[in-house]
Amino acid sequence: MLRRPFAFWLPAFVLLFLCWAWADSRRNSSAVSLGFMRGQEIECVIITAEDSSLVLGASQTHGLRPPKNRPVFAGSHRHDLPPKSSTPWFPRPKTEILKEGIGTSSGPIRTIYRNLHIPFWCIIPAYFAAWMFLLHRWNKRLRLRPMPQSRLETSA
Repeated sequence: MLRRPFAFWLPAFVLLFLCWAWADSRRNSSAVSLGFMRGQEIECVIITAEDSSLVLGASQTHGLRPPKNRPVFAGSHRHDLPPKSSTPWFPRPKTEILKEGIGTSSGPIRTIYRNLHIPFWCIIPAYFAAWMFLLHRWNKRLRLRPMPQSRLETSA
């Protein structure tokens, strides 16, 4: 067993969480967002888990008059996805750029969404490989380190 179990168990729990998030993303949509308001522009960063993918998104809204008392906002949501049998376990990675605009009495409001869909089947093996590489390096460094004098005397 490792001398420092933290180096093994914390990444193991992260790996279990990623596997759970993959299975859960087929039934539910979970998102966390953080937004910044600058003048008449709102920029928002959104991380979503849905349809067997982790979606990293950014949006920019131009032409909106945000309230002056809210410089930063954050939020999260979770809701059930409609049942569908066509959601694959192994979707392809993809990027999206969506543009939308509406006209209002105070002028046009334009929003641009940029999304990067990274499937969990890409994330989990990459994370596992990085974890094994770091454990191998840590173990190799422990073997090359000279043993303290007090341990040499007790082992003899």
